[in-house]
Amino acid sequence: MRVIFQTFLLFIFNFAQAQSTPLLNEPNLPRFETTLTIPQGMRPKHPIANREFPMALADSFQMALEVLRDSLDSKGLSATVLANNGDSWSGAAGISHLNTPMTTDMYLGMGSLSKSITAACLLKLQEEGLVDLDDPISSYLPSYPNISGIITIRQLLNHKSGVFDVLEHPSVLDSMQANFSRIWAPDEVLNTFVNTAYFAPGTNWKYSNTNYILAGLIIEKVTNLSFHEAVKTKILEPIGLQDLFLNPYETTSGDIAHVWIFNSAFQTKVDLDALNVTPISIYSTAWAAGAYFSRPAQVAKWLNALLTGQVLSAPSLTQMQGFVEAGDNEYGLGLMKISNGTQSFIGHQGYILYSSLGFYDPITQLTIVIQSNDATSTDLSAFLAKAYTMYYNEVVSNQNLSYTDGVAYPNPALHQIQLMLPTNFNTQYKIQLTDILGRPLSVKVLAQNDQQVSLDISALSSGLFFAEIINGKEIITYKFAVK
Repeated sequence: MRVIFQTFLLFIFNFAQAQSTPLLNEPNLPRFETTLTIPQGMRPKHPIANREFPMALADSFQMALEVLRDSLDSKGLSATVLANNGDSWSGAAGISHLNTPMTTDMYLGMGSLSKSITAACLLKLQEEGLVDLDDPISSYLPSYPNISGIITIRQLLNHKSGVFDVLEHPSVLDSMQANFSRIWAPDEVLNTFVNTAYFAPGTNWKYSNTNYILAGLIIEKVTNLSFHEAVKTKILEPIGLQDLFLNPYETTSGDIAHVWIFNSAFQTKVDLDALNVTPISIYSTAWAAGAYFSRPAQVAKWLNALLTGQVLSAPSLTQMQGFVEAGDNEYGLGLMKISNGTQSFIGHQGYILYSSLGFYDPITQLTIVIQSNDATSTDLSAFLAKAYTMYYNEVVSNQNLSYTDGVAYPNPALHQIQLMLPTNFNTQYKIQLTDILGRPLSVKVLAQNDQQVSLDISALSSGLFFAEIINGKEIITYKFAVK
């Protein structure tokens, strides 16, 4: 056993030596390489059904995944493509471990995709009046070495704090591998691995995982709950995402894909789980900055729910997308923005042994997530561009329908809602009503004329709903809330 463990340490050491950053390298954002140009007036349909993509398109997604796995020589990949109307595809390629293929049911580490969850939780707490993102962190936390108390919570979330990144500390990897089964408490990490700040708060931008460890502690302070319990209660359970888990503080009954790293000394990839040693010390160090595990389908549901207004209020979501310059790209509050000048995708990526990438297109409302169990498979953005291009060419570009955002009042409403019609709108139309999950609902029309339609919504529970008025090739979409 001692020989196995020593060999494991050698594998980790060689892996670390090959990386520009020991555990992750998110500041190097992926490029969304495609020449597509989307008409500015194009609007997607809101959810009306849950179904799969056409077989030909699903086969194309699977083929793109297989091609990427081959080109990267990756051990295993798992991916999901989710459209705004509920259509979805999930697929896997390669293996989890010897004689065991990767499947879409397997969990993989999200890495810093977790930051979108942490940031959203703080914004939710701000909505509840428990925090103010412009407060200094000294209002909530004790002092820590080399961390200024005047830093605001917002500066933590958008990486303008200047705080040193614990994962760049020269001894962090040695400390982690000294005992991989050790769970590092956040206070221990902050008191041990934070060197002098990069710059004064608010004067520059630099990615730092330390920011989100501090953010997690603030969440615990104001909720009197553990970080993962607060996230579950405030963010995940309300949208039906109970299956995500924070490693090692939570567990799952499902299968976790084995993780592989490259041993440069022997020029081969090694299955860490086959050595019966799980790097708990690494996940506990990352904590609120990157220790969530999930499946691609769940990550896609999370990003779609977050960025279509199902998690936060509109003002909070606007704050979360308050992007600042981050090198050649942009960073908001727990969200990255990548662009090719024509289109922009919003999401995040993460590298903590596993590799993950998840992005959402605000125009087509398409969400694409891909995860790998191979620490060398860091360039996953090719699948993002390929899947998006196929989707656009096969689905979006063939839509001849004209979509318009309609006005509903009062909004939010209680018993009745009025849907305004555009001038010269053909009175031969039909009405569809759905809930936030795209499930069709019965609709009762109280009155209608060439200017508006009055609906009875007294039977609806509180929440967010969509109404569509369809007239030939024109669709007017109304989004409204019920008190």
